[in-house]
Amino acid sequence: MFVMDILWIGSVLFIITISEAVPIRESTANETTLKLVHVIFRHGDRNPGKSQLYPSNAYYDEMHYYPYGYGQLTNNGKIRVYELGEIIRKRYNNFLGSQWNMNVLDIRSTDYNRTKMSAQLMTAGLWPPRRINIWNPVFRWQPIPYNYERAENDELLSPWLACSTVNTLISALLESTELGNYMSERYNETLHILSENTGLEMSYLQAFRLYLGFSIQDELNMPLEEWTSSVYPEPLHSFVIDYYHIRTNTTELKKIISGYLIKQIIENTENQINGTLTPNGRKMFIYSGHEANIATLLLSLQATKVVDVPPYGSFIIIETHKIDAVYGIKLYYQDYKNDDPQELQITGCDKFCPFDDFVTLFTDILPTSTSECYGV
Repeated sequence: MFVMDILWIGSVLFIITISEAVPIRESTANETTLKLVHVIFRHGDRNPGKSQLYPSNAYYDEMHYYPYGYGQLTNNGKIRVYELGEIIRKRYNNFLGSQWNMNVLDIRSTDYNRTKMSAQLMTAGLWPPRRINIWNPVFRWQPIPYNYERAENDELLSPWLACSTVNTLISALLESTELGNYMSERYNETLHILSENTGLEMSYLQAFRLYLGFSIQDELNMPLEEWTSSVYPEPLHSFVIDYYHIRTNTTELKKIISGYLIKQIIENTENQINGTLTPNGRKMFIYSGHEANIATLLLSLQATKVVDVPPYGSFIIIETHKIDAVYGIKLYYQDYKNDDPQELQITGCDKFCPFDDFVTLFTDILPTSTSECYGV
């Protein structure tokens, strides 16, 4: 026992020594002016959810997704978001510091297993243990807490599930504007083909779900039925992009779909500027979400055209800088079409958008209470 204790202690000292010897990687972000970071990312690769399949599909049964099940992360997905954590570590290494403490990071997930697991995997890549954080000499990982709200109460990250007013507003929009005619003329035949071949009652939401199911099945090398070639990838892909635009087509919809998140980001930033951000030392907020979070936030921020479904592990970065005594926002998006996140310019502002101007630009889409979400 004494010998084993010596070996164990020796292993700990060896790991700590190696950890101390590994040079800190140089950060890729400009950290001399950086004050606060928000990261919003899509979870890793996953299996289709049951609602994204149809009963006559050869791969409808959950046994095809053993041992993980419907909607869960695949091993490729786990690797992807772990590596995402490493990307964020490389970008902000000096800003964050190498040693974990509770004050530096706040991470929140939606109420799905795949986003909760992605939050854990991302932070595993972001914050491997060093020095005093090493608790197991052979296990290069440390537990980092995250938070979430139940989906029905999560207006911040799951407004399409939590907010009863979303469907009401979308229905009214499609019934009373030319957009409804455009969607009907362009996609009614597609919806008819889907309904006829799947046996499902078809709505825009169900068509959106089926597109995700087809794309995931395709990624998993599970052959699609021949009839799907008439709707997938096109025109279903175009339909999904249009559906993102519908969800953010009016000020009222933007308030609900992205407004709560933008409002939270603004409040966090104001508190940092005023020196009232708690706990003291908070440097980063991370949100583990879905492709819809990414697409609708980009559209609401009027920063880029959304022409593709945001891929697994894609992310938005909102940096707060202080340059020449002026606080401002820099916005980045990584969809992996380029090696590095691409800096975006918000419509009506410079790439370095003074914070007061940023707030003014989006005041109209900031909800004043939860009544905009829940209708009470």
